[in-house]
Amino acid sequence: MIKIWNNHTRNYRFFLSNSRSFSSIKGPDESERRFDPAPNKKTRVYVSLFHTLFRLYLRCGRLYGAARTLSVMCTFGVAPDSRLWNSLLHRFNANCLVPHQVSLVYSKMIAFGVSPDVFALNALIHSLCKVGQLRFAANLLRNRVVSVDTVTYNTVIRALCQHGLVDEAYGFLSEMVKRGISLDTVSYNTLINGFCKVGNFARAKALVDEIGELNLVTHTILISSYYSLHAIEEAYKDMVMSGFYPNVVTFSSIVNRLCKDGKVVEAGLLLREMEEMGVYPNHVTYTTLVDSLFKAECYGDALALYSQMVVRGVPVDLVVYTVLMDGLFKAGECREGEKTFKMLLGDNQVPNAVTYTALLDGLCKAGDLSSAESVITQMLEKSVFPNVVTYSSMINGYVKRGMLEEAVTVMRNMEDHNIVPNCFTYGTVIDGLFKAGKQEVAIQMSKEMKLIGLEENNYVLDALVNHLKRTGGVKEVKGLVKDMVAKGVTLDRINYTSLIDVFFKGGDEEAALAWAEEMQEKGMPWDVVSYNVLINGLLKVGKVGADWAYKGMREKGIEPDAASFNIMMNSLRKQGNLEGILKLWDKMKSHGIKPSLMSCNIVVETLCEEGKMEGAIDILHQMMVMEIRPNFTTYRIFLETSSKHKRADVIFKTHEKLMSCGIRLSKQVYNTLIATLCKLGMTKKAAMVMEDMKERGFVPDTVTFNALMQGYFVGSHIGKALSTYYVMLEAGISPNVATYNTIIRGLSDAGLIKEVEKWLSEMKSRGMRPDEFTYNALISGQAKMGNKKESMTLYCEMIANGLVPRTSTYNVLISEFVRVGKMPQARELMKEMGKRRVSPNTSTYCTMISGLCKLCTHPEVEWNRKAMYLAEAKGLLKEMIEEKGYIPCNQTVYWISAAFSKPGMKVDAERFLKECYKRKNARSSDS
Repeated sequence: MIKIWNNHTRNYRFFLSNSRSFSSIKGPDESERRFDPAPNKKTRVYVSLFHTLFRLYLRCGRLYGAARTLSVMCTFGVAPDSRLWNSLLHRFNANCLVPHQVSLVYSKMIAFGVSPDVFALNALIHSLCKVGQLRFAANLLRNRVVSVDTVTYNTVIRALCQHGLVDEAYGFLSEMVKRGISLDTVSYNTLINGFCKVGNFARAKALVDEIGELNLVTHTILISSYYSLHAIEEAYKDMVMSGFYPNVVTFSSIVNRLCKDGKVVEAGLLLREMEEMGVYPNHVTYTTLVDSLFKAECYGDALALYSQMVVRGVPVDLVVYTVLMDGLFKAGECREGEKTFKMLLGDNQVPNAVTYTALLDGLCKAGDLSSAESVITQMLEKSVFPNVVTYSSMINGYVKRGMLEEAVTVMRNMEDHNIVPNCFTYGTVIDGLFKAGKQEVAIQMSKEMKLIGLEENNYVLDALVNHLKRTGGVKEVKGLVKDMVAKGVTLDRINYTSLIDVFFKGGDEEAALAWAEEMQEKGMPWDVVSYNVLINGLLKVGKVGADWAYKGMREKGIEPDAASFNIMMNSLRKQGNLEGILKLWDKMKSHGIKPSLMSCNIVVETLCEEGKMEGAIDILHQMMVMEIRPNFTTYRIFLETSSKHKRADVIFKTHEKLMSCGIRLSKQVYNTLIATLCKLGMTKKAAMVMEDMKERGFVPDTVTFNALMQGYFVGSHIGKALSTYYVMLEAGISPNVATYNTIIRGLSDAGLIKEVEKWLSEMKSRGMRPDEFTYNALISGQAKMGNKKESMTLYCEMIANGLVPRTSTYNVLISEFVRVGKMPQARELMKEMGKRRVSPNTSTYCTMISGLCKLCTHPEVEWNRKAMYLAEAKGLLKEMIEEKGYIPCNQTVYWISAAFSKPGMKVDAERFLKECYKRKNARSSDS
C-alpha cells in the first residue's frame, strides 16, 4: 500500500501542500517519526487537544480538517492510533468520497507505521467495490497480510452480485470454508438475491435448501423474486408455514422490486393490498413508489400519492423531500422543484450533500447554470461540502450545453477543494469532447486520467465505443474492447448494450448477435433497454417481425416500455402496416403504458400517409386528454398532409387547428408554413404569412427567404426569386449553401445554364464549397439539356472532391444513358452505387428494367443480345421485388409485359404482373 501511496502522491499535484491537505507527499523526516513512547505532560496536552479537534471535525462533517489534524499530529511526533485512522476511513467511505480518499488514508496509515486491522481493510474494500474496482478488491481480500472476516467476504460477494457476476461470487463460499471463516445468513441471502436477479432460481432454491432455517430477510428476498414470476402465493405460503408473516419491510421490498421491473401499476395495487392485510406503508414504501412514478413520467399520480402520504400523517423526512424535488425537476416543473427546496428549509430540515446535489442537478438539466453555481456557493457557506457527484453534475450540465471550457475549469477547481475527479467525471468530459469533434483533446484527457492513477472503467469504455460509432470506426471497436478487458475492465450490461447497438448500426449483424449471445452466456439478465436495442437491430435488418419482438419480451418477463412500442410501431410504419400499428397502440394503453410524443407522431404520420386525416385528428384529441403537447414534428406531419389537397384554405385551417391544440408559434413554425405554401407556388399567401410573422415579432431568417425563393422558382417567377435574394442581402441576412443551391436548382430547371455558372462563381467567392445538393442540381441541369459529357465531368469532379452522389444524382445520369440505349454505361453507374454504398431506389430499378425491356422490343437488336437483356432484366426484377421489397411502377410493368409476353398476350401479361405485385405487397404488409 506504501507503493500505492507513492504513486498517488507523485501524480496528484493538489495534494502537495501540507497546510492544505493531509495527503501531502512531504512525509515526516526521521526526527518527526521518532514518536515518544513515554509522552511528557506537554505531549499529553497536545494529544488531548488533537483528539478533541479531530472529533469536532468529524462531528461537523469536515473530513479534510480531520485529515489535516492527523497529519499535524504526526508532525508533532504524536502517533494517531488505529481507532482514529479507522474513524476517518469509515467517514470518508460513508460520504462516498471514494475510492481515492480512502486509498490515500489507508496508505498514509501504513506510511506512519500503523498496521491496518480488519476494520480498515473492510472500509478500503467497500470503497473499491462501490466504484466497480472488483478485481483490485478481490486481490486485497486474497492477500493474507491483514486477517479478513465474514464482513470482508460478504462485501466482495455483494459487489460481484450487483454486477451480475454471481457465479464468481459463489466461488468465494468454498474459499471462506477453506480459510475457516464462517458463513452467515448475510452471505447466503446475498447470493440468493444475486441468483434471483439474474433469473437463476434453481441455484437460489438450492442455496435455500442448504441454509435449512430461513429468516425473514430470506423470505423477503424470495417473495419479491417469485412475485415477478407470478408465483407469489406459493412463496407467501412457504413464508407463513415457516412461522413468518410479511411486515412492512417485506412489502416495501416487493414494491421496490416491482418498481425496478417497471411494474409501477402492480406496485400501486400492492399498496392497497397491504392496507387490507393490516400492514400500513411507511415513508420508505411511499418514497419508493413516488420516485418510480416520477421516473415513469406519471407525474400526476406521483404527486397524488405524496398528498396521500401527508394526509395520513406519514412523516416527511429529508429523503422524501429530496425525491419530491428531484421528481419535479424531472417533470420540467423547475419552479415547483425550487419551492420544494424552500419548503424543506421551512420545515427545519437540514439539507445534506445529496439534497443539494439533486437541486443542482435539476437546475443544470433545466439549463439554469448560474443558479446551479450559486448552490455550490451556498453549500460551502453552510459547511456542506460538495462531493464528486455534486461537481460531476455541474460538469455534466456544462457539457450538455456545449460549454466544455467551463466544464474543464470546474474539474480543475475540484482539485482546489481536495476532491478527486473520478472515472465518471473524466468520462463525462471525454464524451463531451468527442461529441464536439475535439478528438485530440479527448484522447489527451484520457491519458491524463491514466497518469493520475485512474483506471479506465465501463463508463469511459462506453464513451469511446459511442465515439467510434459516431465516426464510423466500427472496425476499431473489437480491438478497443479487447484491450480494456485485458486491463481488468469487466463488461457490464450497458457496455454490452452499446456494443450490440454499434455493430447493428455498423451493418455487422453477426458481431452484434455474438455480443448478445456472450452477454446471455455470462448470466446477465436482459432489461428493457438492452432488449429494445436488440429488437431494434433485428427489426431493421428484417430478421424478425413486430409480433415476434413483443412475444419475446413477454416470455422473458420484460415489461415493454414506451420505447419498445415505438421501435415496433416504427418498423410497421416502414411496411405501411397501419392495422398492426393501431393494434400496438391499443395494447400499449391497455397495459397502462402512457404513449410518448414519439408514439403519437408515429401513429399520426401513418394515418396521414394512408389518407386517414380524421383518424389522425382523433389521435390529436387523445393527446390532449393524455396531456401530451404536440411538437413541431406533429405540426410538420399535419401540414404536409394538408398540402396534398393543394388548397391554401385547407393548409390554414390545419394550421389553426394545431395552434388550438397547444403548438406554440415560433420562427420554425412560420418557416414551415411558408415553405409548405411555396412548394405549391402559393407565393402571395406565403408573403402574407411572412408579414404576419414580422408583426408578431419574429424576424425572417435565411430559411424564410430560401423558402420564398423556391416558391418563386416553382411558379417560374425567376426575376422575383432573384430579387428576393437581393432583398435578403439588404436586410443584413447572409445567404448560406442552401440559398445558392435553391438558385442553382431553379435556374438549372429553367435551362439557364449560363446563369448557373455566374451564381456558382458567386457562391465560391463567398467561401462556400458546393455540396452534394449543388452537384445534383448542376448534373440534373446539364443532363436535361442533353449535355452528357458535361454532366459526367461534373460527376467526376464531385467524386474527386470527396462527395458521395445521392441516389437521385445517379438516377439522372442512368436515365440519360438508358434514354439513348447506352446500357453498359448505365450498368457501370449502378455498380458504382454499390461500391459507394448508395442504395438504388424504385426509380433506379424501374429505369434500368424499362430500358432493357425496350431494347428487347426493337426489331434491329440481335436475338442473342435480346436474350442477354432479358436475363439481366429478370435478375434486376427479382432483386427489386424479393430483396428490396420494391414494387415496379405501371410503366415498367408495361415494358416487362411487352418484352416477356407472347404476341397478342401483352394485355393479359400486364394484368397478371399487376396482380402478382399486389399479392406480394399484401404479404409484405402482413409480415
